[in-house]
Amino acid sequence: MLKIKPATETIFESPLNKSNGCWNYKKITIPLEFKQYQSEISYIPGFNRSSLDKIIDQLKNIHIDKETLKQRGLLPEVKFVLSHLLLQQENLITPFKSLKVSHLYQAKELDSEISASVIKVKIGRSQPDEELGHIISCLKNNSHLKIRLDANQNLNLEKLQYFWNQLKDFHHQIDYFEEPFKGYSDYKNLKIPHAFDENLSHALTEKNKILVIKPSLFGDCYELIKLKETNHRVVLSHCYETNYLKPFLSYLASFWPDEYHGLN
Repeated sequence: MLKIKPATETIFESPLNKSNGCWNYKKITIPLEFKQYQSEISYIPGFNRSSLDKIIDQLKNIHIDKETLKQRGLLPEVKFVLSHLLLQQENLITPFKSLKVSHLYQAKELDSEISASVIKVKIGRSQPDEELGHIISCLKNNSHLKIRLDANQNLNLEKLQYFWNQLKDFHHQIDYFEEPFKGYSDYKNLKIPHAFDENLSHALTEKNKILVIKPSLFGDCYELIKLKETNHRVVLSHCYETNYLKPFLSYLASFWPDEYHGLN
């Protein structure tokens, strides 16, 4: 039987801003134990789409086997925990020692010298010209750098095109724009390199997409691993899990060893 341990709360020094205007100040961590195996729920109100009460209700009655993973209505957070425990039982998890990671910045935090090879920069939070000033200055001084611009659905086509045009001298350094738009139909025929996070479920139905995946929100890690056999490009990201889950996340990242993952 799965043992659900008391939850703990972590207060963020800086709130997480979502595209729907929700500010998240805390994370709830629920440690879980099954036999000698452990997992956890990392839950951020307003960030996770599932209700925490429903997650706990499903965990209370869960059977730890692969058949349960096939049940309809099972929440992604519960599928993540279940597949994590099953992979531990199968003794398949080995940490990936050659993990490559990207580093996260706000545009205003960019330094003149950055040693990292790949960074992700949050944009669409202040005036475009202000953010572009920081980005252009950074790229001029760091010719080795690849940059990912994460808009969290805060742009429209006009604003995205403006960013792209202003950065015309640095297109070779731009990896992609992550989730510039909210509506999936807005991406049709878009030629500017882009990646999907919030619109992941739509992008999975197509081919040759760049997918930014948070495993604990994706759900079934067996299905996640199967994406290795597709023509999608996969970048893993985190949900502020504790250090306990880092070896498991690095194991999942090992299926895309040449990628820079958002697991720093």
